[in-house]
Amino acid sequence: MTNGAGLIKSAQEPNTVQRVKASGLTAGVHLAGSANTILNGTFLDNIVLSQNSASSSSGAWGILVNGSDNEIAYSYLSGNNA
Repeated sequence: MTNGAGLIKSAQEPNTVQRVKASGLTAGVHLAGSANTILNGTFLDNIVLSQNSASSSSGAWGILVNGSDNEIAYSYLSGNNA
């Protein structure tokens, strides 16, 4: 995948994502929901701009979290911006 999210987790809760590596995306992982866990991930240089419309954008993320009670632990994030 060259843009967008590498992995989207939603609705089915809880989920655990372990040892994921993501780069070159808009979001390495997008969590939409609650009680999810990301462990031992590496998120480097996710720099693809999220374009909302012709005149607005919202950036790029190693991990995008929309929800509550999610846990991110023992993960390395660097260079995730647009």
